[in-house]
Amino acid sequence: MNQNGNALFLILIAVVLFAALSYAITQSDRGGGNVSSETNAIASTTIVQYASAVASGVTRMQLRGISLDDIEFDEPPDSENEPNKQVFHPLGGGVAWQNVDPNAVVQDGSTTPGWSFKESPIENVGTSESDEMIRLYGVRKGVCEEINKRLTGSKDIPVVTTVGSEIQDSDVAGLLSACYEPEDTPGVYVYYSVLVPR
Repeated sequence: MNQNGNALFLILIAVVLFAALSYAITQSDRGGGNVSSETNAIASTTIVQYASAVASGVTRMQLRGISLDDIEFDEPPDSENEPNKQVFHPLGGGVAWQNVDPNAVVQDGSTTPGWSFKESPIENVGTSESDEMIRLYGVRKGVCEEINKRLTGSKDIPVVTTVGSEIQDSDVAGLLSACYEPEDTPGVYVYYSVLVPR
């Protein structure tokens, strides 16, 4: 009789555990947005922190007397060329090259996501000269929203007019960093961060 009671007790525990597991799976399916929002938050943090690390590397080089015009952003192994002028070399800026987090970008073949280093004037940042900046093309919309929430307090993504690589829009005026949608390529999102205002 005692063994029958123990068996019944074990069966009840198994049923309760199965029910709990089923509930957890159902909730995780419904709450997929939560997992996605956490992924977006982590990816946005990684992007912003990397841009900050690159800016610090550029500043270190400038403090050693290297002109901004001489600083290079070559990806390894190309950074072996004149290493003291390379941001991504221990003898230069000392910044470790970081591949783009696959969770941060769209990978459906519609864009070629990746870091780039361009000059573009941002209104109300420095002078009217072009500012040195890092950009990431092909950012996922949710990550773009998280970046802007982190930087500006709003998830709104400005639609920006660009001419070539130049940003020409007052919606990002005064912003050292932001994520935007180019007017001529809707659905593509771009993050930028000014490394050195001019």
